[in-house]
Amino acid sequence: MSHSYTGGDSRARRRMQQVEGSRSLIASLDPSMRGWCIRARVIHISDMQHYSNDTGPGKFFKVIFLDDSGEICCSGFNQQADRYFNVLRVDEVYQISNARLQKTNPKYATVKNKYEMRIDRTTRIDICRDDDTVPFMTFDFVKISELEKCKPDSLVDVIGVVKECHDVVTLPAKQSKKENKKRDLQIVDGSKMAVNLTLWGETAVTFNGKNCPVVAVKRARVSSYEGKSLSVGVESPLRVNPNWKKANVLRRWFDDGGKDLVFGTFEKEKNWKTFEQVKSENLGHKEKPDHYTVKGILSEIKKNSCVYKACPKCKKKLNEQENGRYHCEKCDKKYSDYKWNMILTAVVTDHSGEETITCFQKAAERILSIKADELGDLLDHDERRYHQIVTEAESKQHFFQMRVQPNTSYKENAVKTSCVSADPVNWQEYGKHLAGQLELWVC
Repeated sequence: MSHSYTGGDSRARRRMQQVEGSRSLIASLDPSMRGWCIRARVIHISDMQHYSNDTGPGKFFKVIFLDDSGEICCSGFNQQADRYFNVLRVDEVYQISNARLQKTNPKYATVKNKYEMRIDRTTRIDICRDDDTVPFMTFDFVKISELEKCKPDSLVDVIGVVKECHDVVTLPAKQSKKENKKRDLQIVDGSKMAVNLTLWGETAVTFNGKNCPVVAVKRARVSSYEGKSLSVGVESPLRVNPNWKKANVLRRWFDDGGKDLVFGTFEKEKNWKTFEQVKSENLGHKEKPDHYTVKGILSEIKKNSCVYKACPKCKKKLNEQENGRYHCEKCDKKYSDYKWNMILTAVVTDHSGEETITCFQKAAERILSIKADELGDLLDHDERRYHQIVTEAESKQHFFQMRVQPNTSYKENAVKTSCVSADPVNWQEYGKHLAGQLELWVC
């Protein structure tokens, strides 16, 4: 049984019968071929992507097809994107013909095929019901601990349990006015290592991290950011809680005690500094930010501004209206609800001096050991407990990963320091650092 998205059932069935004997394999496709037809399974459909160029705004999506011979990426733009985006389904098998074949751009392509397809108005895509002859996608998983050996920009298949799911963050695009949305996950596996996995766009917005789901990613891109991290790209198939043997084993391991383990993380070599060295070396006065690590103690946290009611879209502080609604000046929109966001202004001290720093949500939640929405709820309903949590965080020592850069909104030659992350002091690691410093002084 078959159904065509470009015509009625009977016409699609006749066409399927006509091309049955002349099907090609994906690996055999070539732009010089005419009248080809493939039967393949959808293994990935990207989010709808939006862009703007000299001809105006546009949109496109990507779908990856698989057959016995390999994979091929297919793109649909504008009208064709509208035509197929909500029709195609992952894991369904389709018969595709009359798509335009063109060379891939190796700068962006991750699918192993020197050609890609582009849907145009003559393209036909017919669903093939109950076809088990076309293979499903397979993975070649690496353990998280093995990422240490992977080079930056390499692609890996990975599976893990989501131990931490952070809120969506909106970032301005570097070369356009549009905003990018991202969500960071921390995933773990039986190798007792954790790694950051970044989701982008609508995938980031709609991802549900409740109950620590198992996630599997094909062709996640490796980065050297924060030692090692992973990113899910537009051509990276993502599966959440797949009903696979490996996923079920991971689920049982995590629920039966894995969640309580202390996991190792990938860390790049620390640029150790004291606050005195930061000032004497004039860090933060160049065009690009400087990064350093300091072992310090939280000597003071400004308690009255740890959390605020934020715009659900841009995270700017909302102004409460008399009618109980909230107004965002940046978005110029009114909301009936809000999202708690956390930001700490704190003073950190080491043996050589002190620095006033700003900790944004990810670092702030680690320092206070509480989520922003939980702290905001305490501020509204249990202010005594709210102040107790903040006070308990003071006088604790951490390894602070700092970013220092010019403060252009303040006086000349001023700098501002932000805390990128804060981790409990690893005394063994710090001891090795001090031993190394002693060797330098002796020599």
